[in-house]
Amino acid sequence: MIMLDLVRKLLSEGHDVEVLAFRDGPVKRKLIEAGCRVQILGESFLDLPAYARIRKILSEFKPDLVHSHLFRATFLARMACGREIPVVTSIHGCETLIYHYCERFTACLSRHLIFPSRFLRSWYQKNIRNFPACCTSIIYPGVEIAGECESKNGGELPVVGTLSRLHPVKGVDLLIRAAGLLKGLPFRLLIGGDGRQKEQLLGLVKELGLAEKSSFVGEVDDVKGFISQMDIFVAASRQEAFGIHVCEAMEREIPVIAARTGGLPEIVKEGETGLLFPTDDCGQLAQSIEKMLEDKALRDTFGKASRKRIISGFNRKIALEKHLELYEKIVSKNMKVHFAISSSELGGGERLALSLMKRFVGLGWQITATCSGDPLADEIRKFGIAVSVASQRAGGIFFARRLLRDLRVHKPYMISSHLNKASMFAGFFGRLQGVPVVSHVHGLNRLSYYSCSSHLIAVSQAVAAHLIKQGGDTKCISTVKNCIELQAGAAARQTGQPMKIVILAKLHRNKGHEWALKAIFEHISALPELELHIVGDGPEKNRLEDLCRKSSTGNRIVFHGFQNDPAPILDQMHVALLPSLGEGIPLSLLEAMSFGLPVIATRVGGIPEIITENENGFLITPESPQDLVAAIREISRPEIYRKFSDAALRKFSELNDFDEMLRQTREIFCRVVKQAQ
Repeated sequence: MIMLDLVRKLLSEGHDVEVLAFRDGPVKRKLIEAGCRVQILGESFLDLPAYARIRKILSEFKPDLVHSHLFRATFLARMACGREIPVVTSIHGCETLIYHYCERFTACLSRHLIFPSRFLRSWYQKNIRNFPACCTSIIYPGVEIAGECESKNGGELPVVGTLSRLHPVKGVDLLIRAAGLLKGLPFRLLIGGDGRQKEQLLGLVKELGLAEKSSFVGEVDDVKGFISQMDIFVAASRQEAFGIHVCEAMEREIPVIAARTGGLPEIVKEGETGLLFPTDDCGQLAQSIEKMLEDKALRDTFGKASRKRIISGFNRKIALEKHLELYEKIVSKNMKVHFAISSSELGGGERLALSLMKRFVGLGWQITATCSGDPLADEIRKFGIAVSVASQRAGGIFFARRLLRDLRVHKPYMISSHLNKASMFAGFFGRLQGVPVVSHVHGLNRLSYYSCSSHLIAVSQAVAAHLIKQGGDTKCISTVKNCIELQAGAAARQTGQPMKIVILAKLHRNKGHEWALKAIFEHISALPELELHIVGDGPEKNRLEDLCRKSSTGNRIVFHGFQNDPAPILDQMHVALLPSLGEGIPLSLLEAMSFGLPVIATRVGGIPEIITENENGFLITPESPQDLVAAIREISRPEIYRKFSDAALRKFSELNDFDEMLRQTREIFCRVVKQAQ
């Protein structure tokens, strides 16, 4: 089922997916309903016709990656793809002796192997082939997490059950024999699944006198519903690579008794979520069942711990994300992106570029950069990225010359540009060299800066609308909202005396520091006792400090300068203020909201997309002292402050999805590169 969920996930994210199978089955209908094309290869004459069809399909579909499951499909996929198309293979079990021989000779044709347990990887490395650690992953298949479990009716007989193939390796006969040793105890035996051992097991039930208390239900469609009937789930397997039904039982708060074999001990924690017994020992199994039947409190304790364990470590959602991360790493292993940033500072746009570089390096991408100096260059070097530096003097000519040199040296597949001059120069050079350019537009800028860019990423809906209004092509503009790698605080804050207000922004005219300071100085008598903390650096620093020195209330202003980590300062503040005259979408406000700080900000650009009037802050008119004074007075009221602080945390959690922002950006980068090839 993880294959079906993977297909659905890939399709939902806009990827093209085809599934090839040897024979038809119930999963085909579900795949088609999900919008996936399914091709049945058929089974005939040593699979040669199937191999020919696979080769033909690959030449037409041109996949970036092939993921194979099970022996026959993996063998043919490896032969058909060779070294041209990367193959990822999921190893599901130990298989047969023939499999062992073939796997030893063909495993090198898979780019990466995925194992469902540590046990299976260890077995494979010892018995088949010792793959390098970087070419293998352990991804627990996990299960879908459903809603809270309903409490069981305590008046019914407890149900001991299992769900598996009726095959000797699954040990259902051991469960029946153990039940035969417990005839004196009141319980029902419930067995789900079908297989070649069914008649033999039915005979064993009659032989042991368990027919009255046993039920065989055959194939099960509603797995969660079926397992929910049980009080104890038993996995008596003689061999088990993972144990997906064990996870499903634990997710439903059902305690598990499992054989100490294969991957089962990686799921069931002895004495915490269930009990383990020696493989093939029905006597020990009977004792474990008896112990649980006689102690309902123990079953309840194990059950609750089981669900917590599944949620934290065996969540299907996590498994899908790990698969997609692996796909991206393999497909883009040789992806070469050059970041052009016409700045040396660490404002919102620069920090976004830093976050992207850091994550893409983690994906195995080859990242290089050109910027205008420290502290930005120093931060880039911390990620092991080669960065060149050139100043913005002479209208950016030195920066442009350095950027052109870097592009010739590094030969990237794509340029990611940030800020106006970088986008203008990168677009021009990209056109000359046939390299696509994706420009992040961080503010309400002129479209002319991006006339040569292949694609524009607007950081807010307001920025996108501004570009389109100037004649930008909607097909070449995507909106990907800025996010930060932070989690929301735990609880709402309370205001204090004096009220500490922070402006976290570059010291630039466009950020509106000057008008806000003048408004506070002129109306200080009408305001509650306050301190204004200014965090940041920039060309307006001397001018603003001089303004404060000349004011009689300038001693209430604290300049902190640039802070690489503003968290300690934000943690001491009460309110965030951003008096900008123009803004794309300010990361500084997201940072403040993550600490539960209510916000006062101007109603410009993308600010209204993160600040809701009278909910998590106040929106004011730019350069309006009356609006600013009224907002500060109102937000100082304890009941208003508490409401806004709580809303700030809630709003931050709703808006800030860094992984989704990264996914969208990555998808745009890969698509633009593919279109250019």
